[in-house]
Amino acid sequence: LEDRQISLNALFNNNTQVGYLNVALTSLCSLGILNKSIEKDDTIFVLTSYGKKFLMQIDYYNIFEQIKLNLKDFILNDICSYALYKHIDLVKGYSKNNSSILHSLYENDDDISYRIAKHLEGIILYPIILFISYNRNDQDDIKKLEEFIKKVLSQNKYINVEKTYQYILSRAKSYGVTASYQPILSDLTKTIFSTKNLIYSRDINQKEVHVNRKLNVWGSGGAHKTYFNKIDSIITDIFNSPIEKQPKGIADMGCGDGMFLEHIYKLITQNTLRGQHLDKYPLLIFGADLNQEALDVAYLNLKKAHIESNFLISDISNPEKYKHDLNDMFSIDIKDLLHVRSFLDHNRIFQKVQQLTDLSYKTSCAYAFKGNLIDSEEIISNLIYHLNQWKKHISKHGLLMLELHGVDPLICAENKFKTPTIAYEATH
Repeated sequence: LEDRQISLNALFNNNTQVGYLNVALTSLCSLGILNKSIEKDDTIFVLTSYGKKFLMQIDYYNIFEQIKLNLKDFILNDICSYALYKHIDLVKGYSKNNSSILHSLYENDDDISYRIAKHLEGIILYPIILFISYNRNDQDDIKKLEEFIKKVLSQNKYINVEKTYQYILSRAKSYGVTASYQPILSDLTKTIFSTKNLIYSRDINQKEVHVNRKLNVWGSGGAHKTYFNKIDSIITDIFNSPIEKQPKGIADMGCGDGMFLEHIYKLITQNTLRGQHLDKYPLLIFGADLNQEALDVAYLNLKKAHIESNFLISDISNPEKYKHDLNDMFSIDIKDLLHVRSFLDHNRIFQKVQQLTDLSYKTSCAYAFKGNLIDSEEIISNLIYHLNQWKKHISKHGLLMLELHGVDPLICAENKFKTPTIAYEATH
């Protein structure tokens, strides 16, 4: 507020995980509070006129200081009921008609007040929505929780409370991924301003301290179904083409619990030309993952669905080894398969590669690895290198990739409430 702009280099010292600091500040750009310009060796963040008005009202967010440690407890302990009811007790003042902060913010009838109200509403309600969806069959008092949610929603007199409630409940699983990273946001000071990296300093055998992985997988499964449906027409076209030109099978790198493979297998066998000729042209199924536990779950799920499958441990960053393992273990040529993957490429381990000097692509998003800053040229060089590693292996039948994409913070700021990208980029 005093200087109107800050430089990333000026904020950097040995007690700062500067890569994470850059992500945090870029999130404020996506909110429209800051603008940023990327220079050769520095990034400059400039306060916007919207941001100046916004920062004058940040006292509204004091609620987060009161609830953040309990929210961390709630998430890390598998959506536990004791932390939920403590949360409700801490936020109950926000559900009082006509005298609550939420009510007065909605009454203000201006862009910033409305946005703050939505942020507060979200942080108050998301644990309750998650609890109802995640533990639906375990609780008798869902009715009371529903009443509380509706009381909070009713602070905004311009909405249909019942319709809004039903809508957010129908999207409850999509909250799972973002919510699973609550520990990072609850420990933001430790995450950013520390000599020690909070996420990577744990022993490899210890439980993850920054995410509830089980909740993350649960949320991913729900969120990804929409995307699975999107690729149905592509898969159908491929397996309705002349049979002798079709792939011998499907290989899912990062198969997780196997649900994507099950979806594709059923689609092909029930709705395509290939499905009518499986006796002569059987459909081979391969699931690869870096995690043996995931492969065990996938094996059980596909066995239950009566789908004959093959599994192997493999790494997305090493397609050459993947090729040899497929050949050695199953006598299959990697080129004879249609390769698919869902939301895995953004999770690959970053590695430094030779930087491309004639890049015409730039990104204004923020990237970090183990707390270190990754600049635009590095991340794009890495992506091009990564895809080039795969190019020769997928040249015959192709690669079907479902992915998340970064969005320019300026576009986010101009399209408030219309993209989930702030949540994705801040957590991922």
